[in-house]
Amino acid sequence: MSKKLMAAGIVLVLVAAILVGVGAQTASAQTMSLCQTVDLLVAAGVIAPDKVAAAKAAAGCTATASASFTRNLTVGSTGADVTALQTKLGVTPATGYFGPITKAAVVAYQTANGIAPTAGYVGPLTLAKLNYVAPSTTTTTTTTTTTTSSNDLEGNAGDITVTSLSTYSGEKVKAGENNVKVLGLEVEADDESDVDITSMKIELKQTDTDSSQRITDYVDSISIYMGSTKVGSADASDFSESSDIYTKSVSLNNAVIKAGVKAKFYVALNAVSNLDSGDIDDENFSIDVLSMRFMDGDGVTTTDSSAVTAREADFEDLVTSGDTEVKISENSANPDSSNIEVDDTTNTSDVLLLAVNMKVKGSDIEVDDLNFNITPTGANSNAIVNEFKLLVDGVEIDSISAPDIASAATGNITFTDLKDEFAVNDGDTVVIKLVADILDTGENSFGNGDSILASLTNTNLLAASSTIKDENGDTVAAADRVGSVTGNTIAFYTDGIAVNAGTITEVVSDTSTTETNDRGTYTIKFAVTAFGADAYVDSQSASAGTDGVEFSVTGDTFTGTLTSNVTCASNCTEGTGNYLVQEGTTKTFTLTVVLVNTAGAAGFYGVQIDEIGIGADDDATAETTVTTGLEDLQTDEVNLET
Repeated sequence: MSKKLMAAGIVLVLVAAILVGVGAQTASAQTMSLCQTVDLLVAAGVIAPDKVAAAKAAAGCTATASASFTRNLTVGSTGADVTALQTKLGVTPATGYFGPITKAAVVAYQTANGIAPTAGYVGPLTLAKLNYVAPSTTTTTTTTTTTTSSNDLEGNAGDITVTSLSTYSGEKVKAGENNVKVLGLEVEADDESDVDITSMKIELKQTDTDSSQRITDYVDSISIYMGSTKVGSADASDFSESSDIYTKSVSLNNAVIKAGVKAKFYVALNAVSNLDSGDIDDENFSIDVLSMRFMDGDGVTTTDSSAVTAREADFEDLVTSGDTEVKISENSANPDSSNIEVDDTTNTSDVLLLAVNMKVKGSDIEVDDLNFNITPTGANSNAIVNEFKLLVDGVEIDSISAPDIASAATGNITFTDLKDEFAVNDGDTVVIKLVADILDTGENSFGNGDSILASLTNTNLLAASSTIKDENGDTVAAADRVGSVTGNTIAFYTDGIAVNAGTITEVVSDTSTTETNDRGTYTIKFAVTAFGADAYVDSQSASAGTDGVEFSVTGDTFTGTLTSNVTCASNCTEGTGNYLVQEGTTKTFTLTVVLVNTAGAAGFYGVQIDEIGIGADDDATAETTVTTGLEDLQTDEVNLET
């Protein structure tokens, strides 16, 4: 007889003896399988925990580590699922009996996976985690199966740093409005690993006891954005409620942050269309991110519970008559800071100073009067501008002569009696443009580099001189006029340069043997076009105090060493400390800056060009420094380690 059958026989004899001793039904014992018999003996205490593995092997039982867990398990539980649990948690030997060692392993598993309470009892939450199969790609060989993240995360053990953003606070959310961002936060992956943000736990609550506490009376759903991309969403009805506080862990897709990189996340609300006016009189609706889960390059999932500043949202009912919103925002045609060529004998017409979107919701409106800010520099406004013109959707509706606003002061211009020409329907967006006719420089007291800055700020929108009425003839309330657009400086030259950004790069490399820290090499290519006359671009470069290409280091405070130089393409003519750009031609220049940070001063650093010196002659003197039109000449900020 084989050893296996002998062992099985011994087991049966022991079972029979126990059953006789306790008066059990003999029929039940006869129908038991050998494996069930071993489980019974374990539960009865006949087989010691350290002997279970041998008994099961003798009985021909096979441990199943990949079993699906379907029942609650606690101390005293036995069976194949207990064996599978022990195998999954690394308990040896895998006896099939849930004892103190198995309980301790369950507590450790619950702690590592953010399951509370950590009671050592396998209940619904722990079962769900044990049965969860993460998205993966599987590679099989003849002997092993390797599972890796579908996001191909690079690196090893990683961590994140979470910071609240003040971008959104007390946002207005109108009935039926979608994707209103109400809370922002920044997540930075450390330098050790990419991370995949797999979920965020969101809390919603209404704390005003006089209003409805049910979040479904306010919100249909929430969305989570990584930058401008939606990475997760959840219906308000799916949130769990406890003491009028609603929470849900919202799964995120493809929310991967590369090592050493920061990403911004936003929580947005989608409001119900039938807000009860009684609920929104004094509501205090709060939004918070309680925690987030992320996976690193090692495949380890971690819960981060960093404190995030909770934000409130203010719900408004659009059904009420006169509840209108007029919102302004920057239009894509709004000019960047730039240098404009003007004439010394003839006015220059229709120079664009500002482009603004005006969006209307809740009611048709009429704009009767509209106020703008004007800031001249170098000369008074009426020495630079002949007249200002107001265009709506490309049609000129009014013009006014330039007032006398002192150089470097901010004054106002107001277009009046516009209502017959300036009406906007509910739901429409119009484009407002402010243009100017610029005087010639020959007989007027302004010269190269004098400029105009125009803005339509919220202060302008709220000014008594800006008259906006709804379809009932009521004045749109100040709280319903939102947004602000600050323009950019437009400078005027009879001769000068126009600058356009080219390729911009940032490269971090290991330092040489003589350096102890990271080296950052930043390159900014820019094209210079001369107009009105030849221009001599100074070939010097420094972080301050030069007539040439002056730049600054952005980001964290930089205390290390830097070197820089300016070069021109091979077809440039080099003069005395300068490069010649002939009138009507364009030359490409490259600023290269190398930063080596100080030991112990790791940080994020970038480079931006602040001014370019140009001369009228072939000498080392730059008679003019150009500071406008350079906003795009800046690199990203990258991390330099020590």
